[in-house]
Amino acid sequence: MRRGGVAVEVALSLPVVALMLVGILEWGWYLQREAQIIQSVREGALAASVTSEALDPLAAAEEHVNAALLAGGFADATVVVTEVNLDTGLALRVDCELPYPSLLGIVPTPARLGASTTMRLVDQ
Repeated sequence: MRRGGVAVEVALSLPVVALMLVGILEWGWYLQREAQIIQSVREGALAASVTSEALDPLAAAEEHVNAALLAGGFADATVVVTEVNLDTGLALRVDCELPYPSLLGIVPTPARLGASTTMRLVDQ
């Protein structure tokens, strides 16, 4: 009789534990991918901030972001680089957004990933 009780407890708790593990896996993957995109955008902004105006910092930022995203396995990214006038000088704003296909599709996650950063141009 005792063995049957344990089997019922396991049968009732196993789906809950499995769902929790799947949720941890899904959200961990999502957060890791988001961190990769944030790092790619920062690298692009940094590369542009030290590029001279004669070499087009806007194109340098977009090129570095796209290269970093491709190295991370991302496709279909929308990268927008704009100039921003700050009180301290000229700056670049780098925005990136792309669709996020969920890993398993069991736990709801956001449909899109995105990152944005603004960095002052050093040599301008």
